[in-house]
Amino acid sequence: MLIGDVLTISLLSLKIALSALILSLPIGLLCAWWLAHSKGFAVSICESILLLPMVLPPSSCGLLLLTVLSPGGLVGRFLLNHFGVNLILNWKAAVIAAAFVSFPLLMRACQQSFAQIPESLTEVTKSFGLTRWQAFRQVSVPLALPGILNGCILAIARSLGEFGSTIMVAGLIPGETETLSLAIYARTINGKDTEAWALASVSIGLSFILLLINRLYLKGRQGGLSSL
Repeated sequence: MLIGDVLTISLLSLKIALSALILSLPIGLLCAWWLAHSKGFAVSICESILLLPMVLPPSSCGLLLLTVLSPGGLVGRFLLNHFGVNLILNWKAAVIAAAFVSFPLLMRACQQSFAQIPESLTEVTKSFGLTRWQAFRQVSVPLALPGILNGCILAIARSLGEFGSTIMVAGLIPGETETLSLAIYARTINGKDTEAWALASVSIGLSFILLLINRLYLKGRQGGLSSL
């Protein structure tokens, strides 16, 4: 395998992972903030539904996305008929699959960070005349930023390792949907173990770097807080 092929597959994987993060981050922040400040049985049900992709088999996630996004599905048919957008068997489908499975990790990390903000601080913002949206944007998000960044790194790492949902909705199309995990699978079943290991080494390296950055950042934050 040429170095250029490894680089192309790696850059495509990063492109899909970052695009998935951009897609899921706004929704993840809003859901996390709402869950952190809401209570009740209905809230618990909503939280459980949002966390489902984290525990469902990848094939179940892929089947669900395929049912919804295919031209015969509710969302897929609407987008295709009204906007000419197809979300199956292309890189956009890979982005949606990655966003779907990484969303719970992102949301959970943000939720825990929002929950640590004292409620008294929220009350203070009201006395300054800030709306809930202004308080969220100007106070809550900056204070929860460490947890948000933690969630972003975990979401990217999860997206880089996504396989089951991606291959069901995006297929394995070289140059468009062939991420690292799919490329490793394709070369393994074709008996190209050397190429598979080359790609696996890149995948392991990227994941390790992301997790190391995450741990060093969190450790640095804890050290900074303990010195205050």
